[in-house]
Amino acid sequence: MKILLLTFMLFGLTQSVLAMDCDALVVRMPQGLMYEQLNTEEPFSGMVTGRCAGEVKAGLQQGEWLELYPNKQIKTQGHYLDSKKTGEWLAYYDNGQLKSREFNTDGELEGPYSQYYAQGQVLMQGVYVSNQKHGEWLQYHPNNQLKMRGSYSYGQRLGQWQVYFEDGQLQLKTEFNNNQKEGAWWQYHANGQLQERGAHKQDKKHGIWSTYHPNGQLAVKCRFVDGLLMGPWVSHHSNGQLSKRGVFVDGLPDGEWNNYNVDGQLYLRETCALGECAASCENTEDCSRLLKMSISR
Repeated sequence: MKILLLTFMLFGLTQSVLAMDCDALVVRMPQGLMYEQLNTEEPFSGMVTGRCAGEVKAGLQQGEWLELYPNKQIKTQGHYLDSKKTGEWLAYYDNGQLKSREFNTDGELEGPYSQYYAQGQVLMQGVYVSNQKHGEWLQYHPNNQLKMRGSYSYGQRLGQWQVYFEDGQLQLKTEFNNNQKEGAWWQYHANGQLQERGAHKQDKKHGIWSTYHPNGQLAVKCRFVDGLLMGPWVSHHSNGQLSKRGVFVDGLPDGEWNNYNVDGQLYLRETCALGECAASCENTEDCSRLLKMSISR
């Protein structure tokens, strides 16, 4: 292993030191100390150069460190204390734009956090407490419109969460409790029409759920019990005509299922038991073609 004795400037200080290439060092566990690859007896001490640069004392990173892209642009920049991140840390894209800003205490995220798009717009903002997201977090579209708003309690999603389209229209509104979906769920089409509404219980769909076509017509109405489809299931074409009708038992189609075309005419009948269905045509020219296709719901 070749070690160079050189004089160089790092972080504004000029000194003569032993320097080791970053890729010539390894971190050995469980102590987490840095060693030269061919030296297993003594942790490395000295300056590090190459794709990362900083100082190591008795195997531990100390002071200001840089990580570089192949084009020599800075990738990350911050301080270590005994190999634990401390204070402000900055990350950059390879075009030099700021990618993220974070703060650390004893190796854990603590305080404001910001993330940015490669063109400089804010992507995400929030706060960490004890290395966990806490309080309100915001996410933005590249056009600076709000994309998502929600709150955490020590890493667990809590309360109302909202998601928005790029034009600012509401896309989704729901509730969380202990990181699980709980309560009402409202989702919208890009044109502002309601797309889906229902509710969750302990992160599972529960109760009556309805979905709608972009023109506002009812598409599907069904019922869930602890995440399983139960009871009547009815769907409609976008013109309001009945499309399909049947019953679910414990999440599986059961009994007679009828299928209708856009004119409201019955064209396919299915008889189901424990999810296995046998189909028969009802006076429709294209029914035989449909029977060759797998029937999905």
